[in-house]
Amino acid sequence: MFDTLSNLKTLNLGVQGAGLNDNLLLLKLLIEKNRVKNLVLQLDNNIEGTEPSNISNAEALPFIRSNKIVKLHEENYLNNFETKMYIPFYRYMIYDPKIGFRELFMSVMGKNPRIALEDGFSPKFGTINKKGKYALPNTRPPRKNFILDKIRAICNENNIKLFLFTAPYCENLGNPEYIDFLKMYYPNLINLSKGFSNDLFYDCGHLNAKGADTLTINLYSILGNQLQ
Repeated sequence: MFDTLSNLKTLNLGVQGAGLNDNLLLLKLLIEKNRVKNLVLQLDNNIEGTEPSNISNAEALPFIRSNKIVKLHEENYLNNFETKMYIPFYRYMIYDPKIGFRELFMSVMGKNPRIALEDGFSPKFGTINKKGKYALPNTRPPRKNFILDKIRAICNENNIKLFLFTAPYCENLGNPEYIDFLKMYYPNLINLSKGFSNDLFYDCGHLNAKGADTLTINLYSILGNQLQ
Protein backbone atom coordinates (compact mmCIF):
# COMPACT_ATOMS: atom_id res chain seq x y z
CA MET A 1 0.00 0.00 0.00
CA PHE A 2 2.84 2.41 0.84
CA ASP A 3 4.48 1.58 -2.50
CA THR A 4 1.29 2.52 -4.31
CA LEU A 5 0.74 5.74 -2.36
CA SER A 6 4.33 6.98 -2.60
CA ASN A 7 5.52 5.57 -5.94
CA LEU A 8 8.62 4.48 -4.06
CA LYS A 9 10.03 1.03 -3.40
CA THR A 10 9.52 0.31 0.27
CA LEU A 11 10.56 -2.54 2.54
CA ASN A 12 8.86 -3.51 5.79
CA LEU A 13 11.53 -4.58 8.30
CA GLY A 14 9.30 -4.35 11.37
CA VAL A 15 9.62 -7.30 13.76
CA GLN A 16 7.23 -7.71 16.67
CA GLY A 17 9.13 -7.34 19.94
CA ALA A 18 12.31 -5.97 18.35
CA GLY A 19 14.24 -3.17 20.04
CA LEU A 20 16.39 -0.30 18.82
CA ASN A 21 19.54 -2.42 18.93
CA ASP A 22 17.88 -4.89 16.56
CA ASN A 23 16.87 -1.99 14.30
CA LEU A 24 20.49 -0.80 14.28
CA LEU A 25 21.73 -4.18 13.08
CA LEU A 26 19.06 -4.34 10.37
CA LEU A 27 20.05 -0.87 9.19
CA LYS A 28 23.73 -1.84 8.96
CA LEU A 29 22.84 -4.91 6.91
CA LEU A 30 20.42 -2.97 4.70
CA ILE A 31 22.81 -0.21 3.67
CA GLU A 32 25.64 -2.65 2.94
CA LYS A 33 24.16 -3.56 -0.46
CA ASN A 34 21.26 -1.15 -0.92
CA ARG A 35 20.78 2.56 -1.46
CA VAL A 36 18.38 3.80 1.18
CA LYS A 37 16.78 7.24 0.97
CA ASN A 38 14.27 7.24 3.83
CA LEU A 39 14.01 5.42 7.14
CA VAL A 40 10.75 5.42 9.10
CA LEU A 41 11.50 4.18 12.61
CA GLN A 42 9.01 3.42 15.37
CA LEU A 43 9.83 5.05 18.72
CA ASP A 44 7.96 4.45 21.97
CA ASN A 45 9.00 2.71 25.19
CA ASN A 46 11.64 0.90 23.12
CA ILE A 47 13.74 3.95 24.00
CA GLU A 48 14.25 2.27 27.39
CA GLY A 49 16.51 -0.45 25.96
CA THR A 50 19.98 -0.63 24.42
CA GLU A 51 20.65 -4.38 24.39
CA PRO A 52 19.88 -6.83 21.56
CA SER A 53 16.60 -8.67 22.08
CA ASN A 54 16.28 -12.45 22.06
CA ILE A 55 14.66 -12.06 18.65
CA SER A 56 17.77 -10.44 17.18
CA ASN A 57 20.13 -12.80 18.96
CA ALA A 58 18.32 -15.87 17.72
CA GLU A 59 18.07 -14.71 14.11
CA ALA A 60 21.53 -13.14 13.90
CA LEU A 61 23.64 -15.73 15.70
CA PRO A 62 23.62 -18.32 12.90
CA PHE A 63 25.48 -15.75 10.77
CA ILE A 64 28.22 -14.60 13.17
CA ARG A 65 30.80 -16.70 11.31
CA SER A 66 29.71 -15.88 7.76
CA ASN A 67 28.73 -12.22 7.94
CA LYS A 68 31.24 -9.62 9.14
CA ILE A 69 28.56 -7.03 9.94
CA VAL A 70 26.66 -9.43 12.17
CA LYS A 71 29.88 -10.60 13.82
CA LEU A 72 31.12 -7.09 14.65
CA HIS A 73 27.72 -5.98 15.90
CA GLU A 74 27.20 -9.02 18.12
CA GLU A 75 30.78 -8.78 19.36
CA ASN A 76 30.07 -5.23 20.55
CA TYR A 77 26.71 -5.86 22.19
CA LEU A 78 26.20 -9.56 22.92
CA ASN A 79 26.91 -10.99 26.35
CA ASN A 80 29.22 -14.05 26.38
CA PHE A 81 30.01 -13.52 22.71
CA GLU A 82 33.08 -15.77 22.74
CA THR A 83 31.13 -18.68 24.22
CA LYS A 84 28.38 -18.39 21.62
CA MET A 85 30.93 -17.91 18.85
CA TYR A 86 33.26 -20.81 19.52
CA ILE A 87 31.40 -23.61 21.35
CA PRO A 88 29.76 -25.80 18.66
CA PHE A 89 25.95 -25.68 18.59
CA TYR A 90 25.77 -23.76 21.90
CA ARG A 91 24.12 -20.74 20.30
CA TYR A 92 21.53 -23.00 18.68
CA MET A 93 20.68 -24.73 21.94
CA ILE A 94 20.12 -21.61 24.04
CA TYR A 95 17.91 -20.00 21.39
CA ASP A 96 16.18 -23.19 20.29
CA PRO A 97 12.63 -21.85 20.93
CA LYS A 98 13.32 -19.13 18.35
CA ILE A 99 15.77 -20.76 15.90
CA GLY A 100 14.68 -24.35 16.41
CA PHE A 101 16.66 -27.44 15.46
CA ARG A 102 13.76 -28.27 13.14
CA GLU A 103 14.40 -25.04 11.20
CA LEU A 104 18.12 -25.79 11.07
CA PHE A 105 17.51 -29.33 9.82
CA MET A 106 14.95 -28.21 7.23
CA SER A 107 17.38 -25.55 6.00
CA VAL A 108 20.10 -28.15 5.52
CA MET A 109 17.61 -30.33 3.64
CA GLY A 110 16.63 -27.43 1.38
CA LYS A 111 13.05 -27.23 2.66
CA ASN A 112 11.08 -24.01 3.08
CA PRO A 113 10.94 -22.46 6.55
CA ARG A 114 7.69 -22.09 8.48
CA ILE A 115 7.70 -18.32 7.96
CA ALA A 116 7.05 -16.96 4.47
CA LEU A 117 9.98 -14.68 3.64
CA GLU A 118 8.59 -12.95 0.57
CA ASP A 119 6.32 -10.53 2.47
CA GLY A 120 7.12 -8.45 5.53
CA PHE A 121 3.51 -8.01 6.68
CA SER A 122 1.44 -10.54 8.60
CA PRO A 123 -2.05 -9.08 9.13
CA LYS A 124 -4.00 -9.69 12.32
CA PHE A 125 -7.76 -10.19 12.20
CA GLY A 126 -10.30 -9.58 14.92
CA THR A 127 -11.16 -6.79 17.32
CA ILE A 128 -9.80 -5.93 20.73
CA ASN A 129 -11.51 -7.19 23.86
CA LYS A 130 -12.68 -3.93 25.45
CA LYS A 131 -11.51 -5.18 28.84
CA GLY A 132 -7.99 -5.62 27.54
CA LYS A 133 -5.50 -3.06 28.77
CA TYR A 134 -1.92 -2.08 28.08
CA ALA A 135 0.19 0.39 30.04
CA LEU A 136 3.30 2.33 29.16
CA PRO A 137 5.92 2.86 31.91
CA ASN A 138 4.72 5.14 34.70
CA THR A 139 8.03 7.03 34.62
CA ARG A 140 9.37 9.58 32.19
CA PRO A 141 11.29 8.15 29.21
CA PRO A 142 15.07 8.66 29.18
CA ARG A 143 16.16 11.78 27.35
CA LYS A 144 18.89 9.96 25.43
CA ASN A 145 19.52 6.51 23.99
CA PHE A 146 22.99 5.90 22.58
CA ILE A 147 21.71 3.24 20.15
CA LEU A 148 19.23 5.73 18.69
CA ASP A 149 22.13 8.20 18.42
CA LYS A 150 24.06 5.60 16.39
CA ILE A 151 21.07 5.11 14.06
CA ARG A 152 20.83 8.85 13.55
CA ALA A 153 24.57 9.09 12.87
CA ILE A 154 24.41 6.34 10.22
CA CYS A 155 21.50 8.12 8.55
CA ASN A 156 23.43 11.41 8.50
CA GLU A 157 26.52 9.72 7.05
CA ASN A 158 24.51 8.05 4.29
CA ASN A 159 22.17 10.94 3.44
CA ILE A 160 19.14 9.01 4.72
CA LYS A 161 16.15 11.01 5.94
CA LEU A 162 15.10 9.64 9.32
CA PHE A 163 11.49 9.90 10.46
CA LEU A 164 10.51 8.86 13.98
CA PHE A 165 6.91 7.92 14.69
CA THR A 166 4.85 6.44 17.49
CA ALA A 167 2.28 3.87 16.42
CA PRO A 168 -1.30 3.83 17.76
CA TYR A 169 -2.46 2.41 21.07
CA CYS A 170 -6.00 1.51 22.06
CA GLU A 171 -8.28 3.83 24.01
CA ASN A 172 -7.59 1.92 27.24
CA LEU A 173 -3.88 2.74 27.25
CA GLY A 174 -2.39 3.36 30.67
CA ASN A 175 0.10 6.19 31.29
CA PRO A 176 -0.35 7.85 27.85
CA GLU A 177 1.56 10.89 29.14
CA TYR A 178 4.73 8.85 28.51
CA ILE A 179 4.39 9.65 24.81
CA ASP A 180 3.85 13.35 25.60
CA PHE A 181 7.22 13.45 27.35
CA LEU A 182 8.81 11.57 24.43
CA LYS A 183 7.41 14.17 22.07
CA MET A 184 8.91 16.87 24.28
CA TYR A 185 12.36 15.28 23.98
CA TYR A 186 11.98 14.60 20.24
CA PRO A 187 9.91 17.48 18.80
CA ASN A 188 9.92 15.99 15.29
CA LEU A 189 8.35 12.75 16.51
CA ILE A 190 5.22 11.92 14.53
CA ASN A 191 2.73 11.05 17.25
CA LEU A 192 0.06 8.67 15.95
CA SER A 193 -0.51 7.05 19.34
CA LYS A 194 -3.99 8.54 19.80
CA GLY A 195 -7.20 8.87 17.82
CA PHE A 196 -7.63 5.27 16.62
CA SER A 197 -10.88 3.64 17.72
CA ASN A 198 -10.81 0.24 19.41
CA ASP A 199 -12.37 -1.49 16.40
CA LEU A 200 -9.06 -0.93 14.57
CA PHE A 201 -7.09 -2.98 17.12
CA TYR A 202 -6.36 -6.68 17.44
CA ASP A 203 -5.14 -6.02 20.98
CA CYS A 204 -4.22 -2.82 22.78
CA GLY A 205 -0.74 -2.60 21.27
CA HIS A 206 -1.36 -4.07 17.81
CA LEU A 207 -3.62 -2.94 14.99
CA ASN A 208 -5.73 -5.37 13.03
CA ALA A 209 -5.63 -5.47 9.21
CA LYS A 210 -8.10 -2.58 8.86
CA GLY A 211 -6.16 -0.56 11.41
CA ALA A 212 -2.89 -1.23 9.58
CA ASP A 213 -4.41 0.17 6.40
CA THR A 214 -5.58 3.27 8.27
CA LEU A 215 -2.16 3.79 9.84
CA THR A 216 -0.42 3.44 6.47
CA ILE A 217 -2.66 6.06 4.89
CA ASN A 218 -2.27 8.45 7.82
CA LEU A 219 1.49 8.01 7.93
CA TYR A 220 1.85 8.65 4.21
CA SER A 221 -0.35 11.76 4.41
CA ILE A 222 2.12 13.20 6.92
CA LEU A 223 5.33 12.03 5.21
CA GLY A 224 4.36 12.37 1.55
CA ASN A 225 6.02 15.67 0.63
CA GLN A 226 9.06 15.02 2.83
CA LEU A 227 10.16 11.70 1.30
CA GLN A 228 13.20 11.69 -0.96
